[in-house]
Order: sequence, then structure tokens, then C-alpha cells
Amino acid sequence: MTAEFVGFISQPPIALALAGVFLVTGFLVTRLAFRENPVARFLCQLASFGGFTLMLLAAGVLPSEPTPREGPVFAFFVTSVFKIVWWLAASWLFAGFCRAVLVFKRQPRETRFLQDLFVGVIYVAAGLAIVANVFDMPVGGLLAASGVIAIILGLALQNTLGDVFSGVVLNLAKPYHPGDWIILDGGIQGSVVETDWRATHILTPDNDLAIIPNSIIAKAKLINASQPMRAHGLTIIVRLEPTVTPSGGRVALQSALLSCNRILRTPAPIVAVRSLDAVAMEYEIQFFVSNIDQGPDAQTELFDLVFRHCKSAGIRLAPPSGAPRRLRRASRGQKLQICRGACSITLRSSPRFRRTSASISRQR
Repeated sequence: MTAEFVGFISQPPIALALAGVFLVTGFLVTRLAFRENPVARFLCQLASFGGFTLMLLAAGVLPSEPTPREGPVFAFFVTSVFKIVWWLAASWLFAGFCRAVLVFKRQPRETRFLQDLFVGVIYVAAGLAIVANVFDMPVGGLLAASGVIAIILGLALQNTLGDVFSGVVLNLAKPYHPGDWIILDGGIQGSVVETDWRATHILTPDNDLAIIPNSIIAKAKLINASQPMRAHGLTIIVRLEPTVTPSGGRVALQSALLSCNRILRTPAPIVAVRSLDAVAMEYEIQFFVSNIDQGPDAQTELFDLVFRHCKSAGIRLAPPSGAPRRLRRASRGQKLQICRGACSITLRSSPRFRRTSASISRQR
């Protein structure tokens, strides 16, 4: 009974019909029953492809060998069609394997893109295999022609392809997300609005939309001010005259920090003496704001409070380190006046200088 059944299904028409049944059944089951389960869909594809291949071998059809042209035209046509379907079914099987294995968690768009890329390569390889193994045609010339076309397209679309592949890398690495504040080389900064395969859209502090190609972002040094937390640190430099001790100036600056409502208490702000000389004491103040957008307002409020607290404590601001020497003297009590080409300098704290100035005026 078994031998008779094997001999029955080994007849070419019956074997080919069963091969078609296996293939159609597997296709319908994967589409209807396992649409949302890639692993189960691949196992069903594997079973369907295995039965389809066995039936072709039972009918004497070898997909890897060219179809002989001797004999009836109908037989040649049917055999060639089944061989083409076998190669397409093999591509279908490998595509299902890629979709079952190549999965990135919580990255559906990137997963879909890479899956489609691999599936496209698989179907192109299947097309070349059909040309070579079914129709017995050389594919060397076709590959050479396609290589030349690929080179021409690559040179013509060099910048675009660079942006696309950079977009693939950025979307896989995820150095930033929509809503993050990023800072790039060249002073470009802003909040990320959208990112796609070609460019990243950034909303700048001037409320302008900057569209930066992904190839530029991939090569640039990037600072994400929103990661690992949105709290952003700022540093300002304050120069005070050395009329009090460094600890006294530090106390005044700490009082200004405690009075500022726009800065965070955790992490705690820091006041440190940066340098000390005969002209100025230089302090470095580091503080944090809840979001980088609040940085300018917090910095303005803090400068105002520093000025008020230093003035109430009797501490004067020192001139910049690169200021002219006469400007430094003026900051210590000198008053510089320029009137129609005549220069008279009055020292408030020097009676001798005032007497000298008066004698010069009498001589004139």
C-alpha cells in the first residue's frame, strides 16, 4: 500500500499538483493565522517549502539545473514555471527568516528598514539565480552592466546616500530623541523636532527651523544637554576687587545663589576661588537649571543678585583682566574726564594731586 501510494504521488502531474497545494496552503496560513508572529510564520513557511521541494523532486524537477529544451513546449513551460516558483519560494523562506531573527526591541521603524533592505538583497539574488539556473543564461554581462549602473548612481547620489546611511547609524545608535536639546560644532543648537533618514530638524533658540543633513551630524561633535537628565549646568565667572578676604567674597556670592529662584538646589550650586592677584579675585560659580531653556533667565537673575549682594556688602567688581591700566586706576578711585582736548584727572583720595592740578590750571 505504501509503495503504491509512493508510486502514485511520484507521477509528475500529481506531484506537481501536490507541490502547488503545499505552497498555496503555506502562503494562506502564514498570511491569515500567523501574521503577527514572525517565528510561527517562519516555521509554517519552512514546512510549506519543504513539502513543495519534496514534491518537485518526486516529479523529477531539479530547480538548480536548466530546463531542457527538448520535448513539448507545454512541458518546458510548466517545468520552468515551477522552478521559478521554487526560487521565489526560497527567497520567501529566507525573507521570513530575516523578519523572525532581525528584530530590535522598541525600534520598529529601524527594524522594518533593515528587514526590507535584507529582503531586497535576497530577491535580487533570487532573480539572478533564476536567470542562470532556469534559463541557462550567463549573468556575468548582466552583473557587469548592473555594476556600471550602480557606480553611476552612486556617484550621482553620493551625498544623498551618505545622508541615508548616516541616518541609519543615527537611528540605530539613538544619540538623541525628539525633544532633546543638542549642541553641535559651529554653535548650532536647539531642540530636536524630527529625525528621518536624510536629515534632522532642529528648532533653534531664535524659533527658526534648522534642517541639518545626517552626514554632517554623524561627523560632528555632539552634546546632548537633555541626557542623562534634563537638568543643565551653567558656569559664570565673577571678578571682585581684593578689598575683602576670599572667604568673605565667597559668602556674598553664596548668598546671591540662595536668593535665586530659577536655579536648582540639587545638585547644589558651587562657588570656588579660581585665581587671586593684586587686582582681582576671580570666582567660578556653577549652578544647575531644570531645563536648558531656563538658562538665560536664570543667568540674568543671578547676575542681578550678585551685583546687589556685593554692593550691600561693600565689595566692588574688578575690571576685566585685559582692561587698560588707566581703567584699572579709575576703578580704584580715579575719575577720568575728557573735555575738548584738555585732560584733567582728579584723585578723590589724593589731596596732593588736587593741589598740583590747581597750580597747573592757574598757570594756564
